[in-house]
Amino acid sequence: MSDSTFEPVDPITARNQYAALYRGSTPPEPQVEQAARRKMVTARIDKAIRDAFDAYPVPLHPAQVEYLTGLIANGGRQK
Repeated sequence: MSDSTFEPVDPITARNQYAALYRGSTPPEPQVEQAARRKMVTARIDKAIRDAFDAYPVPLHPAQVEYLTGLIANGGRQK
């Protein structure tokens, strides 16, 4: 996809990009702010997953993958 919302970035870069939205005299448009927040969440989840597998490099059982993707699909809320 060409949308920069889906380009992987590190959490610090995503946070800095979000903060930059508030450097001007007018607040960002709601859809722009939401996109920046989604980018921050994605960056944090990406980092957490990579850190977990770096610490414990084992394959997950398909049921574990399904559980984790379910958490993401439900926005972190329990099923």
